[in-house]
Amino acid sequence: MKKILLLFLCVISVTAYSQQVPLYSQYMVNRFMLNPAAAGAEGDAVLNLNSRNQWVGYEGAPNTQMLTTEMRFNQLISPSKNKKRGKYTFSGRKLQNRSESKVGLGGGLFTDNNGRIRNTGISLAYAYHIPFRYFQLSMGLTFVGSQTGIDVTPEDLVDSNDALIAGKRNFFSPDFNAGIYLSSRDYYIGISAIRLFQSYFKLGYDNDENFRLLRQYYLMGGYRFRMSSDFKLEPSLLFSSNENAQLTLDVNLKAYILDLYWVGVSYRSTGAVVGMVGGKLDRYHFGYAFDYLMGGGISDVSKYGSHELVLGITFGGDKTKARYKLNRRF
Repeated sequence: MKKILLLFLCVISVTAYSQQVPLYSQYMVNRFMLNPAAAGAEGDAVLNLNSRNQWVGYEGAPNTQMLTTEMRFNQLISPSKNKKRGKYTFSGRKLQNRSESKVGLGGGLFTDNNGRIRNTGISLAYAYHIPFRYFQLSMGLTFVGSQTGIDVTPEDLVDSNDALIAGKRNFFSPDFNAGIYLSSRDYYIGISAIRLFQSYFKLGYDNDENFRLLRQYYLMGGYRFRMSSDFKLEPSLLFSSNENAQLTLDVNLKAYILDLYWVGVSYRSTGAVVGMVGGKLDRYHFGYAFDYLMGGGISDVSKYGSHELVLGITFGGDKTKARYKLNRRF
């Protein structure tokens, strides 16, 4: 029996350039979302809330919410018991006051709705950071447990006796993400793989085909040019692909003003243009991005673009910031 509904459920993902994983325009503010090795890389404990509404005005369009936290393990240790000094005390482009802890921890809660498919879950990350004189090399692994559900009614089907109605429509999928991340005062580069095991679930009866979640690869990198003490420019790239070699490239440029505010623009190879703005106040930071897909297709039915908001708080004072002279997100 043909799964008419399955084609209907997947058409949004095909239109979204095979978007099985959530899309983020402000990954630069929270690199940990795409690479587990970034957990705790900067030394601070950070809590971020990301919310994205894609293709506003288009019924069934993807929307994603994610709450993440990351920290260096020494953030959990009482300062009175944390007296060991780090190895490096260099200045300039050399890393300063290396922390005695090389372990980074992270975690997150997420929900992603894409048409009739909803996905909720939890992630737990471990990262190990190796300090060198001019840079830091990090490796990370994340466990992800997600619950995928499909909302089906007989009205959605051409055949009311379709196997999807009788079959299982909620599935738990465990999987892992892995990454490597290299960072310094001026640059960062990382490579990661999402859904290493390519978990699958079965739609309909036991003898029906499996629906596999494809492995996704990310390659990110950026360099911060210090034009003056109050103005910096950071071009960056994000290259992504999946097991079917469906490729996407984001080209970004951000300007940092007084180390308090930033503005940016991105172009995605799928035809989207992105504008970004953000800032920080004391321990709090925010970012907003607006995506507009040029040309026909989705832009014909979604006139209001896509909107993404990031809100966050950083725990860790000036001593912590001085310890890690890396390419910071804000």
